[in-house]
Amino acid sequence: VILFDDASNDNSIEVIENFINKKNFNLKIIKNYKSKKNYPSWCQMNAIKTAFYHSTGDIICLLDSDDTFFPDKLSNVVNKFDKDHRIGFVQHRFNIIRDHDNVSKKRSFSLYKPKCIPDYYKKTNNLNGLYAQTSALSFRRDVFKRLLEIQFDEYPLVWPDVRFSRIAPLFCKIYTFDQPLGGYRVHQNNDSIKLKNKNHYNNFLIEEYSYFNKYSHRFNFKKVSLDRSFNNPKLKPYKKIIKLIFGPEPIGVKFRVIYNVTKNLLGI
Repeated sequence: VILFDDASNDNSIEVIENFINKKNFNLKIIKNYKSKKNYPSWCQMNAIKTAFYHSTGDIICLLDSDDTFFPDKLSNVVNKFDKDHRIGFVQHRFNIIRDHDNVSKKRSFSLYKPKCIPDYYKKTNNLNGLYAQTSALSFRRDVFKRLLEIQFDEYPLVWPDVRFSRIAPLFCKIYTFDQPLGGYRVHQNNDSIKLKNKNHYNNFLIEEYSYFNKYSHRFNFKKVSLDRSFNNPKLKPYKKIIKLIFGPEPIGVKFRVIYNVTKNLLGI
């Protein structure tokens, strides 16, 4: 286990070192005394890249500080990679953690699993609804190294999990577990909470599509168009629903997006 401490100002290191001493746990701590990045997303990328270059494993599993792995997560992930060497990227659903460490039975949204994600991109111009957050993502080492070779000096609203997940299926096979293999903590400081703000979400979409189109050509993939997607920020809610109903998206995607749009309209 490799832990990156990003200039914490509490007693995190003391707690961790005490745990290591008591449990005789094999954990490497990387201490970053002064964060040099301008945005939280860049801080996280710096942490991931630095930790990766200290790692030696053939499979890389990411974990944010406020989330958890379930006891059977690693064995399930490793078994899936072992059974199919074409798979380069594995993800899973979550159970939600709301209060302290109490894991609820509520699950995160199911993830749509098209047979071929690049074809799905071309058909729908949609990059979202297919992927989980950081703590659900695992990669083969060679796949992850290739993803880290992309420059991450732009698009502060596009966090590493979005960058990795949108690009990886362009050059490797992905597998998604339907069952939760970890807990995702929901609180007011989640960056995903900000996506409920319309302006923030629209700005995120613009950066997400710009990022994807800037790097997708490296993997022989043509650009996707935000304007042709039902995600288009210029569309009124009712036009978005109409476009979605008559568009090429699968039924599962239609229901999920219509559900979210309806909730936002009602202020739920």
